[in-house]
Amino acid sequence: SNTTSVFDVVQKVDEENDMAVTYMVVPGITSEQIDVSVNTAASVINVVINVEESDANEFMNQVYSERVQRSFRMTSDYDVEQTTVDLTNGVLTLTTPRIEKSPQSVKLPINTQVEGKKK
Repeated sequence: SNTTSVFDVVQKVDEENDMAVTYMVVPGITSEQIDVSVNTAASVINVVINVEESDANEFMNQVYSERVQRSFRMTSDYDVEQTTVDLTNGVLTLTTPRIEKSPQSVKLPINTQVEGKKK
């Protein structure tokens, strides 16, 4: 089925603006209860939601009964460190720009070893 449920991650590539947009539905969560971090070496974005029993009602404790964690890998042509994070109306939106690569061609030197005969 094609229905998206809570905590599902939906990713879309925005070709026009050269970026990837990742959505995650996190109803009732405040920015204090969510932690977004990146692993630049692995191009991974980590989202951790931690609802303390003290600051949530019974329903929220059931929905977020334990720590919710989602990790998603970006392809290496995206700069995860430059991801912007937005939390509005229970939707977490992560916008990751594509790395700008230089279009010009660069000529590389060729190392040669010539075994010349001594005169």
